[in-house]
Amino acid sequence: MLPVRLLEFSAISQQNNALLTWRTTNEQNMSRYNIQRSLNGKSFITIGSTTVKNLFSNYYTYTDFNIDQYHTNKIYYRLQQVDNDGKQSVSKTEIITISNKTNLIVSPNPFTNKLQLSVASDNETTAIVTITNMTGAVMVNNKVNLSSGTNTLNYKTASWPSGEYIVKLQPMNGDNKSIKVVKE
Repeated sequence: MLPVRLLEFSAISQQNNALLTWRTTNEQNMSRYNIQRSLNGKSFITIGSTTVKNLFSNYYTYTDFNIDQYHTNKIYYRLQQVDNDGKQSVSKTEIITISNKTNLIVSPNPFTNKLQLSVASDNETTAIVTITNMTGAVMVNNKVNLSSGTNTLNYKTASWPSGEYIVKLQPMNGDNKSIKVVKE
C-alpha cells in the first residue's frame, strides 16, 4: 500500500478540453503521478506525468487538450501513483461524457423539386437521416458521415406527392432533431 492519500480526483469537460484535478495528503516516498486516458474504459495509456510536491497537502491539475479529436462520447481518466521504489497503484476512474451538439435547418420550406438539409455539428459523427410522409412511408433513410462544422445534404423530391413530411436527424452521439416540412 502506498503512503499517499488521494483525497479527491475529478475530471470535467471545459471548452473541448478535459480538466483533471486532484488533492492529496501524506505523499512521503512518492515519486510521481501518471495521468492515464482510455477511450474504452479498459485499455489505459499514460498521457502525462507530474512529480510530487512532498508537502502535507497538495493540489494538482492537468489539462488534456482537444478531446473532440478522439471521436467518442466517453473518455475515461485515472491516476497511476508511483512511489520511489517503483510500486504502483491506480485511482478510481473518472468519466467525461461528450455530447455532440447538432443543429438542423431544412430549406426551402415549403419545397417543390429538392430539399436541402444544413447540419451544423460540433464533432465528426455518423447520423441517420430519415424523411417520412404523414402516413409513415419512408422517402429517405440513409446513414451519413458528418464532419465538424456545417454539412449540406441534398435530396431530389420531384417525384414525391404534395403534402407534409417529417425530416429526422439521429446523430450517433447527440440529440435527435425533427422538422416538419411541406411539399407544394
